[in-house]
Amino acid sequence: MKKILKIVPILLVVVLLFAGCGGTATYEEVYNEYSAKIKEEAPKLVKEFNDEAAALSGDVAKLASLSTEKIEELAELSTEGMSEMAEIQIINGDDYSVYEDWATKLTKVYEDEAQKITDAYMSKALN
Repeated sequence: MKKILKIVPILLVVVLLFAGCGGTATYEEVYNEYSAKIKEEAPKLVKEFNDEAAALSGDVAKLASLSTEKIEELAELSTEGMSEMAEIQIINGDDYSVYEDWATKLTKVYEDEAQKITDAYMSKALN
C-alpha cells in the first residue's frame, strides 16, 4: 500500500505534464512566443511612427521622442518575455547562464526589430 501511495503523486505529475497542466513553459516556448510578438508588433509601431511623424513637421526632438516611445512599447514585450524566462529559471533551479542564453536571444530579436523604428526615425529626421 505504501508503494502505491508513493507512485500515485508521481503518476499524477506525469499525467498533468503530458496533458499540459501544472507545468511551466520552457525557455524555448517563451522565446518563440515573445519573438513572434515582437516581430509582429514592430511593423505596426513603424507604421504608427510614420503616421504620427507626418504631423511633426520635421521637428527632430519631437521625432526622437516619438521614436523612443515606440521603441519602449517594443521593449515592454521583451521585458515580459525575459520575466517569464526568469520565472522558469527560478522554478527549475537552473544556472543563471541558462536564463542568460535565452534572454540574450530574445534581446537580439528586440534589438533587430527596434532598429526598424530607429531607421524610420532617421529617415524622417534626415529629410
